[in-house]
Amino acid sequence: MAEKKDSKGLDLSRRNFLKLAGAGALACAASALSGGTALAAEAKPKSSRGSRARNAMKAAGSPVGGKADLLILGNVITMDEYKPFAEAVAVKGDTILYVGEADVARKLCDSHTKIQDYGKNSVYPGFLEAHCHPGAGGYNMTGKVMLDQSASLENWLNDLKKYIAAHPEKTFISGEGFSTSGVLPTAAMLDAICPDKGVVVESYDKHSMWMNTKAMEDFGINRDAVAKWGTDCVHVDANGNPTGIISEAPTFHVRAQINISVDEMKKALLAWQEYALSNGYTGTYNAGVELLSK
Repeated sequence: MAEKKDSKGLDLSRRNFLKLAGAGALACAASALSGGTALAAEAKPKSSRGSRARNAMKAAGSPVGGKADLLILGNVITMDEYKPFAEAVAVKGDTILYVGEADVARKLCDSHTKIQDYGKNSVYPGFLEAHCHPGAGGYNMTGKVMLDQSASLENWLNDLKKYIAAHPEKTFISGEGFSTSGVLPTAAMLDAICPDKGVVVESYDKHSMWMNTKAMEDFGINRDAVAKWGTDCVHVDANGNPTGIISEAPTFHVRAQINISVDEMKKALLAWQEYALSNGYTGTYNAGVELLSK
């Protein structure tokens, strides 16, 4: 990728701009108010308007060549303490040509330049996510069947049945999304659609699990588990046998035993990363959950 440098050697590539702006990663983001996509930086905060105009003209003759592909107008937040705001960003391919005043940026445009005008809305280099679970979120996208918590029990079973049929290679079925409100589902219901593979479906709030008989056998959800955690956590039928619904402590016990391979987690993290970047998030805080079980 060609890189643009100003008269003092400042690298104006998109990646290095984000480093300068404090975003710390590649990707674009726009204000939540506008819902658009943009990048912003003030490469030379203390230069005069005339100097900035000259630098803009030099940008047009850079190795990138040609006019800007994209002109972003709005209240650009540059993250530069000396020049915190700008009116426009001119972009060519993967390079930022100019950040500053709108009338100067327009000189880098032609009839083919796409203009995104966000008015008074703010445009940011990127957003930081303060609390999330990238591994779990990504695995929801790539390794689980996701159920609609507001759907009926019949719909949950239909979705599970379709997923199992579509993934014959899976030796273990993982899902998420059912609700514990109303009549609770049972292991027998899952046994009817998948008796030979373990099936574990987490509730939408992740505090409960719905398991088939094979999974209960594999993870030790039996009468001993009832004695250990009680019937509030291991639901039982009239004969004292687990029904297939567990809550709180035993869910953590089971979750810790579910093995996710390195390849599966890599796929999950890459999917989550793509989703985050596509929504303008350039950094995140992983809220203390191990990605792989021991």
